[in-house]
Amino acid sequence: MSVPTIPLRSAISLKVLKLSANPIRVLDEHSFVKMNTLTELYLDDMKELIEIKEKTFSYLYNLQKISISNLTSLDLRENPWTCDCHLLWAKYCHLRPELTHGIM
Repeated sequence: MSVPTIPLRSAISLKVLKLSANPIRVLDEHSFVKMNTLTELYLDDMKELIEIKEKTFSYLYNLQKISISNLTSLDLRENPWTCDCHLLWAKYCHLRPELTHGIM
């Protein structure tokens, strides 16, 4: 199951989207098309979510908050990290050292 994009197409002024606890398995580059006004996205307790594809959030220019509680694994490799003060938050995420190799 994926995000129902057809009903959401007309929600062009949507600011907050709560998809929490939905049986969505995959988020892809078409999941949030034309939702550039979205500022908050809630994906909590999505136990069936197995993949977030590349460029899934590329249309969300105004996104300020994303909530993904109960996440058990997150792979951030191959991202164009800019090592500056804007990444300082990552230092306080309490990540296991083997997961932060190369980014801190």
